[in-house]
Amino acid sequence: MIIVYALGLKPVMLVKLSAVMDGLLLTPLQTLWVAMGLYLVMPKLLSKEAREVLKPHLIFAVGLGIGFLVFEYFCKFQVPFVL
Repeated sequence: MIIVYALGLKPVMLVKLSAVMDGLLLTPLQTLWVAMGLYLVMPKLLSKEAREVLKPHLIFAVGLGIGFLVFEYFCKFQVPFVL
């Protein structure tokens, strides 16, 4: 009731806004955090022998970069028209 009272008769706007922000704004940030975890944090946590065996392949960085760019495009150019 508090949400409906605060937003008037448009509580769907809150759900729509939160879905758009979660799907399009947080996904590029998640790709950056995963990349940082794989390429900056994980090597520091492993021993030298394990680091050589468990080193992530370059294709993961390429995939994360493409995912970041695609969702960032939607976030910058498509979200303003949805809202």
